Parts: sequence; structure tokens; C-alpha cells
Amino acid sequence: MSAIQPGRDHRRHRLGLLGGTFDPVHNGHLALATQVAATSNLDAVWFVPAQRSPLKAHRPTGNRHRLAMLDLALQDRPRFAVSRVDLDRPAPSYTTDTVAAVRAQVGAAPALFLIAGADILLDLPDWRDPARLLSLCRVLVAWRPGYPQGVPASLLAALPAAQSRMTVLPITMQDVSSTLVRDRIAAGRSIHGLVPPAVAAYIREHRLYVRS
Repeated sequence: MSAIQPGRDHRRHRLGLLGGTFDPVHNGHLALATQVAATSNLDAVWFVPAQRSPLKAHRPTGNRHRLAMLDLALQDRPRFAVSRVDLDRPAPSYTTDTVAAVRAQVGAAPALFLIAGADILLDLPDWRDPARLLSLCRVLVAWRPGYPQGVPASLLAALPAAQSRMTVLPITMQDVSSTLVRDRIAAGRSIHGLVPPAVAAYIREHRLYVRS
């Protein structure tokens, strides 16, 4: 599966962007994208695998494997696609640069929506060029317990544009992470129900995340 190409069909699109290392992609990623797309009327969601996040020490598995697992996970989900926009640029992957690259790719017409976790409500002022990020896209925040249920005053003081450019969504997050999946595989434990069956089969076939 390849990323949707820009064209006339993009002119009225509401395009969601979900970034991450996807190492591996798991059911929590899919549930998040599905819920946000439904609640925010997104026409499509692009999964954007990062070369390497500047906020994570983990060095991701090779691009070939991560892309193959994403293709398997999304093969029956026509509104979801994979974008190589980060993989085709040098690391590290800064979100603002990623969104700018997508904007350059699709043109001015589509409305862009960054899908983000609740930690962005506290961390956004420390991101690279957050004001530019908010000028490029709107941010859809997947709320979870322990975080503000709206945009906090401290964030608004630092970035007033967040008032109109961020929306906190009361969606249900699954308690699963790529780290959990990798750790369970390394420990020889089951990952049933944590990743799509086709992804689990791929991991077994290529012996990914197995402790050497």
C-alpha cells in the first residue's frame, strides 16, 4: 500500500496524520486512527513512520520490516494509507518538518489534522517550532486519564493559537504499546490480541524482536 497521491480528489479532503515508529504497528494504533477518523469526519488517515524520533532512545527496526507490517495491518482499511515522507528524509524526524513536507506534497487545499497523544497538552511548547506546526495543521488530541480534559491555560499562554487549533477528543485508548509488544516477544510470551494476525505472522516469520 502506498500513500494517497495528491490530486483533484484531495481538494475537499480532511486528512489525518498519525506519526510514530510503528515498531511494530499494533491494535492500539488502529483503534486510535479509527476512532479519531469517525469522531472528526476525516476522509483519510496517513500512518507516517518516522526514521527516528528525537524524543526516543530506541533505534527502530529497519524500514523494510516496519513498512511491510504497516501494509499488512492496513490492507483491509481503505481510508488508511502509509506515507514515506519521513523515511525519505534524513533523521531525526521533527513533527513540524513532517507536517510541512506533507503540506508540500498534497498542496494547499486539504485540511490537515495531526493525531496526537494527550502528552502533547503538556509538551507542545518544547517541540520544535510549535507555532509553525499549529499554522500548518489542526491537532486532534486523544485524551487519557491523568491529563487535562481541555487545552490547559499554561499551553494557551505559551501558544495562543492552540485555542482554535487544538481539540481534545474523549476517545478510548487501548492499553498497548510497541514497547509492550517487543518486550513480550523477547520474553517468549504471546502477543495475541495486541497486533493484527497478519502482523503477528510476519513477526514470527522474520523472527523480529526475539532476544538473541
